[in-house]
Amino acid sequence: MSIAEKLTTIAENEQKVYDKGFADGQSQGGGDVTKNPMYYMSVKGFQWQGKVFPEGFEFVLNVLNKPDDMNAMLMRTTGIKNVTLVCEEEGTVSYAQTLRECPVETLDITNFKPKPTSISYFAYIARKLISIYGAFDLSQCTTAVSSFAAANALEDVEFVPNTIKLSMGFTDCEHLTKASLTSIINGLNTDVTEQTLTLSSTAKTNAFTDEEWATLIEAKPNWTISLM
Repeated sequence: MSIAEKLTTIAENEQKVYDKGFADGQSQGGGDVTKNPMYYMSVKGFQWQGKVFPEGFEFVLNVLNKPDDMNAMLMRTTGIKNVTLVCEEEGTVSYAQTLRECPVETLDITNFKPKPTSISYFAYIARKLISIYGAFDLSQCTTAVSSFAAANALEDVEFVPNTIKLSMGFTDCEHLTKASLTSIINGLNTDVTEQTLTLSSTAKTNAFTDEEWATLIEAKPNWTISLM
């Protein structure tokens, strides 16, 4: 059977393939999900929580269909250095806790199209995370609690303009670049009120003069922007 024929067979029998993969995973783990190399939190959701990867591991997940859930996908894993997520199907999915307490240094979501419904604890205590490639579109996001708390090394992050509608904090991110801080400010939605953005005063001072900063934030009078 050719590769094309195999792919067609898989596409035509997607549920059977999924069911078999799930059953095989359960069997290999002896029914104990904590011992499986991969297990599903819910239908077509991905989670490797607490798994041990080789040191310096390059984690690449390329999925044809949008996952239903990726909450805590790489939470408390070890060994992972770089993560790339790829999905061409649009839609929404929770990003909550995806990199929580993960040693990842870079994340590439440039070609990951599903928009987050939640980024709560997304990079919580991801202390080695330096760069995120690809912009977060938070237009469909409803929770953003402690998304980047204790992400101390973070330098590069980007947001789609005018899509941040919820209070967010980056007080632990003292190394954010000028481009990152500018993207965060430009990402603040101009229609919402009573929301707060909290940033590191060190990051702001290192990147902007007082005049530059005043010019940047004057377009967002509906937000409370605090420096700590």
